[in-house]
Amino acid sequence: KAAGLLTLLDSDGKPKVTGLSDLSGKTLIDVGGWAPTSDGLSFVTNKCTGEKYSPDYEVVVANGDIANDVAMQMLRDGEGDAIFIYADQVEEYSACPAGSTRNCTLWEGF
Repeated sequence: KAAGLLTLLDSDGKPKVTGLSDLSGKTLIDVGGWAPTSDGLSFVTNKCTGEKYSPDYEVVVANGDIANDVAMQMLRDGEGDAIFIYADQVEEYSACPAGSTRNCTLWEGF
C-alpha cells in the first residue's frame, strides 16, 4: 500500500517538509491504531534522495475515536511537521460522504 508524509504548505506555497528532507529534527505524527506505524520509517528509502531517513526525528501519536482527524488537527495546529499516513486514508477522509462522523473541514484542500 502506498504511504507517505502528508504536510502543509508554508505561506509561499511550498511544502513545510520537502521530498529532499531527511526528517532530522522534524516531528512526525503517527495515527494511533492505524498502519503504517512510525517504526516502519526506518525501513523506508526516500525516493527523492535514494537515502534512508535520519533516525533523528520525534514521533507524537494521535489518539482518539477518529485518530485520523486528531492527527490532521495536530498537523494544522503545528504540533507536528507531517503525518505518516496511507494515501488511501487521505483520499477517503477528503471525500467525506454525507452523514460522515469525521471532521470534513479538516481534510479540505487535500
